Amino acid sequence: MCPTGASYRDEKTGYVLIDKEKCIGCHYCLYACPYGVRQFNEEQGCVQKCTLCSQITANGSGVPACVHNCNCGARFFGDYDDPESDVCKEMAKYPDEAIHALADPGNSQPVTRYILSPNVASWKELI
Repeated sequence: MCPTGASYRDEKTGYVLIDKEKCIGCHYCLYACPYGVRQFNEEQGCVQKCTLCSQITANGSGVPACVHNCNCGARFFGDYDDPESDVCKEMAKYPDEAIHALADPGNSQPVTRYILSPNVASWKELI
């Protein structure tokens, strides 16, 4: 998808990141992103997207700003494979049918999970 390799998945964290130094602003990844989460930064001449505050979270000691600042406590962050993590403990409170992920179009292997109880609303696949 990215002709320069600027868009990549970090092997340690699994985050999809963009190396701004390698990005040539071709917009290929904007068109290819099945989730519509990338934007072109005109000022910097490159594509950008959420990094889950990787500068804070990469060493495992912090949470993204959106989690930290969520005033209603609806966001969780952590290692889903670690039963002692906050996110794993929170997800364990809900039945399987309330846990959702974005569809995998074959290249992204999404790791974000969403809690939506069928008693409240229906999960709708966008892809």
